[in-house]
Amino acid sequence: MQALIKKEYLVNKGSIIVDLIILIISPVLLFFSPNGLILGIILSCYQPISNEANEKGNDTDIFMNSLPVTREKIVFSKYLFSLMTGAFYLSIVFLMSTFIPYHEVITIKELMAGIAVVSIYLSVYYPLKYLVGQGFFVISSLGFWVILAALGYSIYNQGESFDYWGMYNSYTTYTRLQVGILSIIISFAVLTVSFRYSSRVYKKKDF
Repeated sequence: MQALIKKEYLVNKGSIIVDLIILIISPVLLFFSPNGLILGIILSCYQPISNEANEKGNDTDIFMNSLPVTREKIVFSKYLFSLMTGAFYLSIVFLMSTFIPYHEVITIKELMAGIAVVSIYLSVYYPLKYLVGQGFFVISSLGFWVILAALGYSIYNQGESFDYWGMYNSYTTYTRLQVGILSIIISFAVLTVSFRYSSRVYKKKDF
């Protein structure tokens, strides 16, 4: 498993460096909100798509299935690396908000909620990736930015107008501990179900 995670890191090292640069300089250049949590979530969600781009054309699946590792472990390494990268990005923006003056402070409660959002996204992304197979990179890449551009801003404005349909008020009533526990439970549940389904689909594929 350690070798699989190392392989994921080596393949994605360049895009991770670019993402870190974006996280650090975006508030300075004023092209994103000083609260880096949203940007951290966006980059965390885009990471598996970047991974797909980095592996595209290299026949990675054929190579990986020629090694003495189970397909279940290959799928698990994808989930684990994406989750680790997302947690890393969110931790970076959390630390930046704590020590850099021009950042809005991100609370532990917001950080845990952000990890839950990324976990839910990954639990949807990977089953779709293994179901669609070839060509999913183009679909997911275009879909990600189209949805973000077309729906993200609209949903934000609607949420501001309608006080986020009561969800924000409910969120504020929970303590930091409650949000943390709830985030862990939700993340574990959705990722476990998603992983089992993705593994089942991947095992049936021919390479």
